[in-house]
Amino acid sequence: WREFRGLYRSLIIAFRGFRIITMERNSTIHVAVAVFVVLEAALFRVSTIEWLLVSIVVATVLSFEIINSAIERIANKTSTGIDPEIALIKDASAAGVLVSAIAAAVIGMSIFFTRILAEIL
Repeated sequence: WREFRGLYRSLIIAFRGFRIITMERNSTIHVAVAVFVVLEAALFRVSTIEWLLVSIVVATVLSFEIINSAIERIANKTSTGIDPEIALIKDASAAGVLVSAIAAAVIGMSIFFTRILAEIL
């Protein structure tokens, strides 16, 4: 029973971490895009494999965004001035988000482009 309580507390703490999404502009943009993509996937009735791909890329981008936000907050707390190493760490963290977002966009285009084109034409 003690292990269950410990797991429950860990989950509560992890869910509290989602607050960081509301504190960062880019995070809220990624959440809005994710909601839009999920709605589009439902509207276009994508296949099971496509749902899996959408789920994976949405989770990946949001995960990278959460990690990036945490890294930026830690970096800002540890350095008050301009530190080239801290700047590099923050830039690398942001680059990880960018790479995941580009991959998500490519996958999204491969899933939705022809469907959107068919609706327009």
